[in-house]
Amino acid sequence: MARFDPVADRYDAFCATPLGSFVEAVERQMVAELLDPHRGERVVDLGCGTGTYALWMADAGCAVVGVDESEAMLAKARSKRMSSGRLEGVRGDLTHLPWASASFDAGLMQVTLEFVAHPEAILIEAMRIIKPGGRLILGLIHGTGPWARHYRTRAQADPTSVYHGAHFWTLAELTSVMAMEPSQIRDRFAVIAPAMNP
Repeated sequence: MARFDPVADRYDAFCATPLGSFVEAVERQMVAELLDPHRGERVVDLGCGTGTYALWMADAGCAVVGVDESEAMLAKARSKRMSSGRLEGVRGDLTHLPWASASFDAGLMQVTLEFVAHPEAILIEAMRIIKPGGRLILGLIHGTGPWARHYRTRAQADPTSVYHGAHFWTLAELTSVMAMEPSQIRDRFAVIAPAMNP
């Protein structure tokens, strides 16, 4: 069973609350500014969850592939309606992606690296499949921020929480793993990294 399978049915509930709606709007605005999706582009959402961002990018006219290890989360994504574009949901391992190098114009990892065992391998794969000059957006829960403290407290109180064992990144840790500096940083959790192909 994938880590997020048990919470798929209630995963979107937070975004229906006033605080959750506000947080989602702020994050989406930052992702929109950094990713700047254009109609007709091919975009990959790595760790797409219930498809919130994948569907938004598809509605912007992009051809979107959402990848997640959780079939239950993908099922929620597939059940949602979109008004335009194209969305393909793929169950997969982010360390071994099934596409050729330079297959996508852009990529998004929104709160994904916090939950993976091999972040270096995932970042290498993500940058491999993005075209030279493309963009890869990393949305992160900053390791020293209030949300990280909140989720650590939740995980301590509930060992079954999806946040149990999560890693909340600092910028220094991220740049060390990436072996490069992000090209832009917004707030303390959204990072854009240039996609550099060898």
